[in-house]
Amino acid sequence: MLALCCLLLPTTARADGIDLPVAIGYGVGIFLPLLLFNATVEAPIVGRFIGARFSELWWPWFKANVWSLLSGIPVLFVNGALKEWWVPTELGARLSVYPIFLVVSILVYLLATVLVEFLYARKLVREAEPPIAKGRLLKAVVLANVASYVVLGPAFFALEYPRTDIREFTANTVWASQPTLTVLAVGPEGRLVRADLNGQGQRVVIPHVVQDYVVSSNLTSALYRGEGDRFFLFQNGTNVAIPELGFWCRAPEMDFSPAGRYAAFFNSGTHQIRVFDSQSGQLRDVP
Repeated sequence: MLALCCLLLPTTARADGIDLPVAIGYGVGIFLPLLLFNATVEAPIVGRFIGARFSELWWPWFKANVWSLLSGIPVLFVNGALKEWWVPTELGARLSVYPIFLVVSILVYLLATVLVEFLYARKLVREAEPPIAKGRLLKAVVLANVASYVVLGPAFFALEYPRTDIREFTANTVWASQPTLTVLAVGPEGRLVRADLNGQGQRVVIPHVVQDYVVSSNLTSALYRGEGDRFFLFQNGTNVAIPELGFWCRAPEMDFSPAGRYAAFFNSGTHQIRVFDSQSGQLRDVP
């Protein structure tokens, strides 16, 4: 399969970041012990239901687990799509939902494993005398996989659960040592929210949809791009819509005066500044 990948997809096989020896090493170091564990735990349970000795069944059941391992590849994509659809992107909500998603993904893996190994087991016992009922065979496969997943499920959960905190990566920086430092971010509903670095003191600064923004140090005034790519000047709860500028502008190219009367936008095409006067409601260009 590896040689076929290199032959049919040479560019992908040589892509930056894919170290094939390391990938093979991890595959052998992780998946081989995993297959050995599964076959050793599951074979005696299945053998008890179908009347086969452990020595007879271990190697066929090892191959059954190889097939179920390969079935995990499409399941990986299914769980990835499920995560994109179900798990929120906002960090706080994501962390609260993620443990539930991990449990669901483990159950999806379990169902796929049971299905593949049941189909494989049916081939193994097709010629058995006396015939083995499908219900009995299914029960054997389910119980065998539940026994292995009692160990593998918690191990997968422990490996996949995110336990890191942003301050773990920035412990020596100045801002990480100030837990009362104010952090601004666009919240899950698109509104601008402030909070302390330690997660306390959260409140809404701009109760409207915000994309790009510039905000005063006391958080009472802000210039921002909102819904419909329109610009707004927000002061002490009052939201003033700015007329159409006639050019595109991002946060680093806009600002407002200290008193909040004027909002200025830089036109990178003409290298001019267009100023909005909130008292007159007019725009004018400044050379």
